Amino acid sequence: MRTNNLTSTLFAALFCLCFSVSADAQFLKKLGKIASTVGNTANEITKTTQTVQTIQKDIKELTGSEPEADASEPTAEETGAEQPVAVADTPPTASKPSIKAGAPKTEKVPSGQSKQVAINGGSTTMRNMLGSYSMQLLECTGNSSSQTVTITFLVEHSLPNQSLFLYQKDTRAYANGQDFAHTDRFVGTKSGNNMVPTDIPIQCRLVIRNVVPSVQSFDSVLLQMKTQNKDGGRGDQKGTLELRNLAIHWN
Repeated sequence: MRTNNLTSTLFAALFCLCFSVSADAQFLKKLGKIASTVGNTANEITKTTQTVQTIQKDIKELTGSEPEADASEPTAEETGAEQPVAVADTPPTASKPSIKAGAPKTEKVPSGQSKQVAINGGSTTMRNMLGSYSMQLLECTGNSSSQTVTITFLVEHSLPNQSLFLYQKDTRAYANGQDFAHTDRFVGTKSGNNMVPTDIPIQCRLVIRNVVPSVQSFDSVLLQMKTQNKDGGRGDQKGTLELRNLAIHWN
């Protein structure tokens, strides 16, 4: 009985020893396969790297310049290096003269006088025939889209408060053998007429319609006016403003 137990124990030990040896052999076999795969991959990477280097060399020889850096190389943004700021080389543009409404452009012309005034690069004769009023030409601008020309000027007086009327009748402009009689007239913010206080300059506008950009200047502009004493009493009068050789600044 004891002999049988020893025999069984011996056979069990031999079985475990054989199984362990078999397992080690399988592990070593798998490890060898992994090492072989890694080696093959390394060889493929080396071949690819050599091919890329050859292509880069060929590009350099053909173009005479270095090919673009490989995406794997760190960029200036990744390294934190400062990058030069590109400045656009824009060509200079010609600026148009700026004409601001309300800004005096010429000297005042007193009542009953005629003066040469410089505006829009030309010399205009301004004749003021409205009693006790001084006038000052500000601008003459054309709008090619609406085909209008706007003449802006200031009026001022030292009389009691007055009502100033700009009339449609006989108000017109002349240029290139044509007359332009379709106009809009404004005294301050109101159309046709408005109050002009004592010693307070008020801006007036004469808008001449149906004028095309080919008209570069007016031979003559004639504006009919009338005043009334707002505070009562005498003082009502009529007069005109005439502008000759008036150059137009077109927008």
